[in-house]
This record gives sequence, structure tokens and C-alpha cells, in this order.
Amino acid sequence: MRKLGTNTLTLLLLMLLAGTVSGQDTNLTLKQRFDQAVLDSAIRYEMLKPVVNSLQKVNEQQRKENNELRLQNRLMSFQSDNDKVLFAQQIKAVKRKTKKLVFAGVVVGLVLGALIN
Repeated sequence: MRKLGTNTLTLLLLMLLAGTVSGQDTNLTLKQRFDQAVLDSAIRYEMLKPVVNSLQKVNEQQRKENNELRLQNRLMSFQSDNDKVLFAQQIKAVKRKTKKLVFAGVVVGLVLGALIN
């Protein structure tokens, strides 16, 4: 489906609103002018129907894309939060392991120091 640009739509609307179906006659009665205006409005309305329909389809498609992108964003946010939690747990595990190794090193140093003396 071809998307219409903003300039194209603006130009189309201005063309529709600018002209009448037939040339203006200064001798037309008020009733004839009213009838002509109603006819012009009906023709413009019918001409705008396809434009409105296509714009509604484009709008619906963009709404679906926005919903999909929101879901992807939520999923990525959840994954990011999960990665942060896992990273924090890994850092804690490394710190605990380091503390255990330092404590073991101190104990071994004290035992060896006691044995040597």
C-alpha cells in the first residue's frame, strides 16, 4: 500500500475545497446555489472517502507497530533488569570467594609461621 505524504494530502484537500463542480454563475438563485453547494459537498465527501479509508488503514498499521515495539521494549527492559541482577550476584560470589581465599591464606600463613618458630 502506498503511503500518502503530508504535502500530498494537504494539496488534495486544498484542491477539493477550492473548486466547485461547475462554474459559478452570478444569476443563480439562492435555492440553486444551495443545491449546488450540497452537490459539491457530497462530491467532496465521496472523494475523501478513499483518502480517509487509506489513512485509517495506515493508522491501524502504525498502532499495531507501536504495540509491538512497546512489547519489545518491555521485554528488553525485563532482560536488562535480569542481567543487572545476575551481574550483581556474580560480583557477590566473586567477593565471597576472594574473602575465603584471603582468610585461607591468612590461616595458612599463621600456621606456617607458628611451625617455623
